[in-house]
Amino acid sequence: CSTCTQLTKEINNDLSNFPNGTMILEADFDTETKLKQDYGIVMQATLVVIDKTGKVAQTLAAPSAEELKKAIAQTL
Repeated sequence: CSTCTQLTKEINNDLSNFPNGTMILEADFDTETKLKQDYGIVMQATLVVIDKTGKVAQTLAAPSAEELKKAIAQTL
């Protein structure tokens, strides 16, 4: 989706400014059915921030790279 493409570009351009230890994984909305079910994702461009214990800390719908960095920093 165009939102996903733009967000990926923003993240990649600013990756060095994300909190140390950040791991970003990308999944295909159309094919990752179980993953969507597991995390309750119902729309494209949804990002899930997972804490160090593997639990969902925040779910963000189409965030900017700045919003994502803030959510990750709050989770650390």
